[in-house]
Amino acid sequence: MSPASADSHTRLLPLILFLLVVSCRPSHAEVPWAEAIPWSFLDREPSMHVLADQFDDRSTGWQVGSLGISAAAVSGERSRLYLRWRYLSFSRGGTDVLTRWPGLSGDGVAAGWPGEDRGGGWSRPELGYLGRGRAPLAGDLDYGATIHLPFSRNDLYPFSARSISLRFAARKSVIETSDFRVSLRGGLLRNLGAAGEDLADAAFPPVRFWGVDLGRGWENGCIVGLDFASSASDNSSSRVLTARLTLPIGGEQELEMGISRELAAREDRLYATRLQLRISMPLVPSGDDEKADRAER
Repeated sequence: MSPASADSHTRLLPLILFLLVVSCRPSHAEVPWAEAIPWSFLDREPSMHVLADQFDDRSTGWQVGSLGISAAAVSGERSRLYLRWRYLSFSRGGTDVLTRWPGLSGDGVAAGWPGEDRGGGWSRPELGYLGRGRAPLAGDLDYGATIHLPFSRNDLYPFSARSISLRFAARKSVIETSDFRVSLRGGLLRNLGAAGEDLADAAFPPVRFWGVDLGRGWENGCIVGLDFASSASDNSSSRVLTARLTLPIGGEQELEMGISRELAAREDRLYATRLQLRISMPLVPSGDDEKADRAER
């Protein structure tokens, strides 16, 4: 891409961000949390991520800790299959789910559900497929499909539930140079109702999502990124701004640190602030292959 072309696209960034912010109307409900698709698996060899997160909201007293793992394997020359699973630890600060979102109560569920102020459990395991291809008019793009499996509990809502979610997404790079990248993404998520009668169907609406991410890299492997993510259903909305720093930590391993801020109203948001930590490592270090070649010689 020529410098002139890159400059012309860069001038569009404030407009893109403005449209994303205003296009999501505020409302008062909630949807199950769906972690962002790990597009970075497409940019490297099969790898594994160790994930740690802390979600906080002082206005409601909610605190949620998360520790998990994700891993990707080669599915083809330009595709990946991945698995992601987390353990969640809750502290609701005396504010239960139905106090925050009373319209989500299932038939016969008493006020104060789920009852326990503190608890924990496994989130829904997520299976995903990521690939690269071409589409009419759009040209080269990345695409993905995921499924959240119902191996969880409803009392972990809205971070998890005993339900199934299907998601389809695409990502398009609009500016890509040796050290700078801007990508747009979007998709649809279909939530199926939870098993049991704890939660009403309104707790599992279909969701439309979109966003933009910017990344600036250096020769030493450091990357600074800024990400804006927006989602909306008929009854809920979310707008999240995230800043990230990625550092090489030896060999082919990376350390990524991030902080997110939810911009939606208090009644809508899942959390106010999120701290993120990710350590990435190859499943099969390339150095092992080199040692094997030298041994054969």
